[in-house]
Amino acid sequence: MLYLICGLPGTGKTKVANELASLTRGVHLRTDEIRKQIFSDPAYTPGEKERVYEAMFRTAGSILKTGTDVILDATFYNREKREEAKKLAKMAGTEMVVIEVVCDEKTAEDRLRKRKGDASDADFEVYRKVKSEWEPVKEKHFVIFTDRQKSRDELRKILGKLQAPK
Repeated sequence: MLYLICGLPGTGKTKVANELASLTRGVHLRTDEIRKQIFSDPAYTPGEKERVYEAMFRTAGSILKTGTDVILDATFYNREKREEAKKLAKMAGTEMVVIEVVCDEKTAEDRLRKRKGDASDADFEVYRKVKSEWEPVKEKHFVIFTDRQKSRDELRKILGKLQAPK
């Protein structure tokens, strides 16, 4: 299974992805970490972003071939990247599950202000920029409100729904 964790900066995507990885024994791939592995001083140009996503998708494809679940952790703010992930899942012969992680703006701002020693360089300015460019998730997906719900409990519910007979 390919899990796509998307949302604005500071919403709790990485926490949700880590919890999902522990519940599924899947491999968590995070664009923030991949970026730092490729670029020592990232400039966040469109070309850099493209290289980061390419590296993430290439790695995910290799892992999916082994039958291991993969959790992709990125904003995925535009439909194009979500569609690329969907194609990757199809090529790997697996399903893709989209989980959008959200919280109120004040919570995200507080989290971003307090963030220290994290692979992400996003601050509230980046949050605003990504929010202005956000393309709504239109395909079937799950939503976790990290300021109102316990994400681990919500993930268990999601996994239960996915495993239920159709």
